[in-house]
Parts: sequence; C-alpha cells; structure tokens
Amino acid sequence: MNAVIISVLLLVGLTLCRLNILSAIIVSCFIGGWIAGLDVNSIWQAFQAGLGHASPLALSYAIIGGFSYLIASFGLTEIVSSRLSTMMKDHSSQLKLTIIITLTSLAIFSQNLIPIHVAFIPLLIPPMLLIFSRLQLDRRLIACLLSFGLVTPYMFLPLGFGQMFLNELIRSQVTLQGVSGVESINMMRVMLLPAIGMLVGVIIAVLFSYNKPREYLIKSSHTDTSPVTLSNKNRVVIIIALLSFFVVQLMTGSMAIAALVGCGLLSIGKRAHWGKSNSLFLEGTRLMASIGVIMMAAAGFAEVMKLTGHIQSLIDTAIIAFQDQTMLSVFIMLLVGLLITIGIGSSFATVPLLAAIYVPIGQAIGLSLEAIICLLVSAAVLGDTGSPVSEVTLATSAGLNHDGQHDHLKDTVIPTFIHFNIPLFAFSLLAIYLL
Repeated sequence: MNAVIISVLLLVGLTLCRLNILSAIIVSCFIGGWIAGLDVNSIWQAFQAGLGHASPLALSYAIIGGFSYLIASFGLTEIVSSRLSTMMKDHSSQLKLTIIITLTSLAIFSQNLIPIHVAFIPLLIPPMLLIFSRLQLDRRLIACLLSFGLVTPYMFLPLGFGQMFLNELIRSQVTLQGVSGVESINMMRVMLLPAIGMLVGVIIAVLFSYNKPREYLIKSSHTDTSPVTLSNKNRVVIIIALLSFFVVQLMTGSMAIAALVGCGLLSIGKRAHWGKSNSLFLEGTRLMASIGVIMMAAAGFAEVMKLTGHIQSLIDTAIIAFQDQTMLSVFIMLLVGLLITIGIGSSFATVPLLAAIYVPIGQAIGLSLEAIICLLVSAAVLGDTGSPVSEVTLATSAGLNHDGQHDHLKDTVIPTFIHFNIPLFAFSLLAIYLL
C-alpha cells in the first residue's frame, strides 16, 4: 500500500465526487500520512512547513492579479471584447480562427514577453463568454488553448518563466546531484520533441475533438459593440508600467516587487483616486489569492508525501523490477512523475522532489545527460495540465465558469489531461530514447 499512489488516487476521486479541492487535498494528505504510519502531529507539522514553502509564490500571484486588474481598468479587455463583438456583428467567418489565434498568443506571451502567467485569464475571458456562447464555441477548446499556451513555452523556451524553470531550476537541481556539464546543454534541443507532443495535442483539440458547435445559455441579451479606443497617454502609461515590471523583475528576481512597482505607476499615470485604485487592486487579488491558497495546500501535501518516504520506495521498487530494461524504467519514472504532479499541481514544486531521485537513477541505467534532463523536465511537467489543483487548470476554470456553465473536472481537467499528457508522455519517451 504505497501512500503516494493512494493519496493521489483519493485526491482525484474526491474531486470527481465534487468535494471542494482544498478539502480533498487535506483529507488525502492525512490519509496518506496515516497509511505511512505517521501520527497526526507529524502530518500537520509537515503540512504547515509545506504551506510556508509556497507562501511567497502565492503572494506573488495575488499581487500580480491586482496588477493585471489595474491594467484592465484602462480598458484593454473592453477593446478586445468590443472588436470581437464587431466582428461577430459583421458575421465574419474568420472570427473563431481569430479567437483561437488571439487566446493562444496571449497565453504564450504571458510566459515570456509579459510574464504575468495566469493573471490575464480572469480579466480577458469573462467579458468574452457571451461572444463564445453566441458563436457556440466549445469552452473545452478554450481550456486546451490556454493550457497549451501556459505550459509549452516554459518547458521549451528559456525566456521569462522558461528562464526560471529551465535555466535556473532544472540546471541547478541537476548540478546539486554532482553532475557536471549541465551549462552546455541546449534546452530547446532537448525539449523539442516533447514540445511537439504538446503541439500535436492542441491541433487534435482544434481540428477534431472540439470543432463542433456546443450550446450554452446566453444570459444577457445586450452586447455593447460601440468602439472602444485607448488614448495615446494611456498607451504610454501601460507601456512604461509593463517595461518597469519586466526590468524590476530582472533586477530583483521578485515578481511581487515588480508588480507592486507596476501598480504604483498605473495608479499615478491614471490619476485615479487612491481609494478606487485600492478597490481595483483588491478585486484583482481575490481570484488569484484563492488559487494561491490551493497552491499552498498542494505544497503542504507534497511535504507530507516526502515525509512518508514512499516516493523513494515507489521508484526503487519499480527500478529493481525493471533494472535490465532501460526504457521500461523510463516509462515507470514518467508515470510516477505524472502521478506526483497531478497530486501536487505544480511542475516547479515537483522538480526538487524528483531531481534527487531521477538523476542518480538515470546515471545508473546508462542515460545520457541530455536524456536525464529531458526525463526530469517531462516527468515534472506531466500532470501540470490535467491536475485538478494546478494553477493552470484552476485559473482556466475560474475564467470560463464565470457564468456557471463550465465544470472544472469535466470541462478543463479531463480534456487537458487527455490532449496533452498522453502525447507529451509518448513524445518524451521517444525523445529520451533518441537522446
């Protein structure tokens, strides 16, 4: 009875039974710890320690949410929504394609060009839901587009969040295991095939799975299609705030500080009353803060799983059973990575957990350094799309369910799991074999 497997399966089962995610994490965590023989105090102390580890990231997400809402107060989301509404009024046959390209591009740019991650979703998606409903655009397709754009860039492009994940986190964790030569590895070359796997998944979603109309209840009969413009002054203010956000983040290494600087510049540039700016900021932090709390709970879950010692025993057992079959061992390690990331909900949080185990095992079974890095990255990323507690799926569902017509499990988690984890798993196996 492996505590990790049972806890993750229980977590998924409880969420499928519509227990709220926070309660599902806590229940699964304590049952897993109990199965491993831990007492209640030990489980709770480990859980609290994990909360502390994730609190800076949760705070950063909350502040970035406020930053993104202040940007929205200048009317950017209204401009996008207005122009799409105008296209719909003119019966443009290219509107669906425009939406697909726009949302995918914005999700990709949120990882590197303007690294605000999921913070743009609660701003842009709710105003567009009426348009989606009138077009009978399947929201499961939107979930897949957002997931592709939010995950693929940081696992392939060493820019923005990709810089943090590939160059800072992965390289440092592999080096900590006593491996040299990591600096010379071309990360884009190593992760090319897994990234192609993600691309295959989104192409299948667009062309085959969700290309048919899907009816939604249209809850508003009024759509404001009057043109919305952005003044030159506001353009300058937004550009300065975004550039400051980017520069301060590079200088301090803190997204929270960078977002606070951006908030200050936006408030001053708009000459808005401080009370109004404060209310906008708090409104923006509300959704992102709720996601942050779940991320903290997931980090507590991960800390308890580490304390059980069953992660190591799970992998050791698998490797002993298939020690003469390298690719079968890789298959098992990818599968274990998938299970762990689904339970934790964060590929960033999974890397330190897996690196201490996968790097020495990869060396023992004769994998090259490039193959080991591909294995580590892929095992950590697997499950980031398709996890019920991932910030990617949580933010996506929060945006698409603004009118109560999008189910987190059935319309976000399951579609993204099928379309991305399966091809990513297959293409990662192929990449490791070729490397």
